[in-house]
Amino acid sequence: MVTFQRNRLRPPLRLTSVNKATLESGEHTAADLDDIFAHVRDLDRHYPDIAHWFYQVVVPGIAAGHRSILLTEKVDGIAGVAIIKNCPTEKKLCTLRIMPEFEGAGLGPLLFSACLKSLGTARPLISVSCTQYDRYKRLFSYFGFLHKASYKGLYRPGKYELSFNGLLYLEARD
Repeated sequence: MVTFQRNRLRPPLRLTSVNKATLESGEHTAADLDDIFAHVRDLDRHYPDIAHWFYQVVVPGIAAGHRSILLTEKVDGIAGVAIIKNCPTEKKLCTLRIMPEFEGAGLGPLLFSACLKSLGTARPLISVSCTQYDRYKRLFSYFGFLHKASYKGLYRPGKYELSFNGLLYLEARD
């Protein structure tokens, strides 16, 4: 059985959602989206063209109402970022990023759980680079995620992308 340490993060910790409603109301702005992107930008070493994906797929998806960004925030800034896609045909956890200073503090399971609740499923589609699998395998085991397929060269030449709980829609690449 996999267990995680809980409550290692000191309050206040706040979970917020950036979605169509919060953008339309002005609660979140383009500057907020830029700040969020700054926290996932370095994932481009595993997912080339992440800037294009974020600004040309994620942001319009939020405006259309089928994508959201979940944030865990501390007083001094963002501690974790998750990007989800919630469509009738696909429920996907697209990105999960815990800031390095919060890794190992139990934030991953907290943000994962929030994504599952927001998506309305215990088994969303998710994929991870084979080079990052060891970082996430405890979470996948904890939540009972099932490996379904491996895709060679999907995002990086010669590297495998592993999908869990379903198959990736290769034409969409999101």
